[in-house]
Amino acid sequence: MINGNFDYKAYIYQQNLKLINQVEDLENKSRRRDILVGEEILFEHYDDFIPDDVCDGVTFDKWKDFLQRAAKFCF
Repeated sequence: MINGNFDYKAYIYQQNLKLINQVEDLENKSRRRDILVGEEILFEHYDDFIPDDVCDGVTFDKWKDFLQRAAKFCF
């Protein structure tokens, strides 16, 4: 997921990639390399948040669907 080698078409993932590209463009235009966090920090975030058994697009979708259903019960 971090380096873009995750073949996944879900809206949220595509939006994240789009935002990363926009920040990279901003870094290039401003000649700065300290705006976007590093891959290590992104990995740690995903590693802390996403369960270990979520390892591909299919299991990610199942996990995402579970979270969406669970969120409906919170309200």
